[in-house]
Amino acid sequence: SGNNSSNITILIMIRKYIHKSITGNTAVELIAKESDVDYDIHSMTICNTHTTDLLDIDIYIQYLNPKSHFPGKNSNWNEEADTYTTIYLLKNVEVDAGNTLVIEQDEVEFDSTKFGFYAKLGASDSTVDIIINLKNI
Repeated sequence: SGNNSSNITILIMIRKYIHKSITGNTAVELIAKESDVDYDIHSMTICNTHTTDLLDIDIYIQYLNPKSHFPGKNSNWNEEADTYTTIYLLKNVEVDAGNTLVIEQDEVEFDSTKFGFYAKLGASDSTVDIIINLKNI
């Protein structure tokens, strides 16, 4: 009689979804910069939910360039403002009304321990649903 044992490996993937409904042309943070977590985006959808208007959207990452703050004249602190560096992943991309743009993971790869992840719509009456599919959380 033979021994028919086998090893089975089961891989469990835990997924997390981030959903944002955005209206207007103010920049919105999609994923905050984290000091100890580097999120891995599997895919992302951008759905233009406006009934008639074309959507113009920017997707970008941004990091802080802190300025040195030091005592100035008469012991007043130098109030020079911090600046940010912006790197665009998508710039002025158009999505027709009622359509969805799908973005794959290679197109949104970045280090979320160093960068915040943002979306900005082009018009004040734009509306969009964004779903970000994170993997291996």
